[in-house]
Amino acid sequence: KNNNNNNNNKKKKKKKSQTKFSSASRDMSKCCLVIFDECHKAKNLLLTATESSQTGLAVEALQSCLPDACVLYSSATGASEPANLRYMTRLGTFGYDSMSSAVTALTRCGLGALEMFGMSLKAAGAYLSRSLSYRGAEFQVAEVDLDPVSRIMYDRSAYLWQLLFAVLRALPRDSEKGGGR
Repeated sequence: KNNNNNNNNKKKKKKKSQTKFSSASRDMSKCCLVIFDECHKAKNLLLTATESSQTGLAVEALQSCLPDACVLYSSATGASEPANLRYMTRLGTFGYDSMSSAVTALTRCGLGALEMFGMSLKAAGAYLSRSLSYRGAEFQVAEVDLDPVSRIMYDRSAYLWQLLFAVLRALPRDSEKGGGR
């Protein structure tokens, strides 16, 4: 009998939260700004609803039922793996048809791709991150002997960056329109 009471209480809580959710989304149905503070708590939005957290599902549902809303994701915690971005359905995905397909590609390509994605978001003004102070941090320079293949790879990589910066410096500035390079 006690188990039945627990199940009934859970159903009542779920129905009450669904009613609150429906009411809130109806009130915000016009153009609005939705701010997800501490949004990293929604990171457990997975491919199947049974594996996803309630927070992740609620964040996804709110974005889905408010298609005209602007969304701001706010968190001091960065994404350590692409799957943790899945709830950010309004984030610019740069050519991918959905955040899920972007996450799949980023996962396949590895950590470097996630870093490049973050840099692209920063360049577009869609992502801002702050660094912690290095006060009190210690470091040391360690010299590493490279084998010939690694030395060639390093030299070519450095040369590629030099070329990239030269090309960027050569691009005309569009200062009249307020744009960058």
